[in-house]
Amino acid sequence: MTTTVPAAVAPFVPAARAALAIDGDPICRAYHLSTVLGINDRSLAYALRAGKVPQPDIMGGRGRSRFWRVSSLRAWSPDVGDAICLLLTNPAFHTAAR
Repeated sequence: MTTTVPAAVAPFVPAARAALAIDGDPICRAYHLSTVLGINDRSLAYALRAGKVPQPDIMGGRGRSRFWRVSSLRAWSPDVGDAICLLLTNPAFHTAAR
């Protein structure tokens, strides 16, 4: 038996989303970087303090939001930069309820 979820109830997940960019250089969030590195947010904070990960290019409100230019990450580690580009360019997944 299949159950369909009404569109009003299913969360909106866009099929494609445009990546944030500054002057054509994509921007990634801490979430993207920690996902590619395979660590959680707290471990990312420790890695930042220890100097194992480059400092963010842009700090958001009250120091909570952190953004990196993909070119900065690619200069630090080409593999990480490429993985983040793949993560940013793939469309979002549709909800599993459909």
